Amino acid sequence: MNSSDLIKVIFAGITATIIYFWEKVTDWARESFFPFVEKHLPAIREHVDKAFSWIDNVVVSIRRGIKAAWNIVRQYLLKMAMYFEKTSSNKWVRKTTSYIIKTLESKTVTKQDVEKEINWDDLPPDVRKSWMKSKENSFEIDYTAEKDKNVDSLEMTN
Repeated sequence: MNSSDLIKVIFAGITATIIYFWEKVTDWARESFFPFVEKHLPAIREHVDKAFSWIDNVVVSIRRGIKAAWNIVRQYLLKMAMYFEKTSSNKWVRKTTSYIIKTLESKTVTKQDVEKEINWDDLPPDVRKSWMKSKENSFEIDYTAEKDKNVDSLEMTN
């Protein structure tokens, strides 16, 4: 990975974190940052207010877009589960099972299974953590339930 790609990855990570924790960022700004600027840098207070207002509009739009997109996906994706099974010291099999409605009119449900051999590094962090704490060699994740929780935790209204 070159330095340009690394910068893009870091920027994307910071952006995603800010979007996810936006309410906490605004609470911090209101309680600490704005008073600091008011006291020590009053000449730029108006610019700081405009910048936070602009960022707030962008973040809220992105979060609403994420929620709307997930709600559309959920009309077609009834459930997706991932099952992980350890097959050797460094190999795992990830089986993804999806239940999808191809058209909303017909309501016909299609089951799709996809299996792939993956390495330890490619396991989700919660699977690696669970495996280290238990004696189990297989784990299942209800992907749709996890994503539903993530989208719901954005705590926004349409």
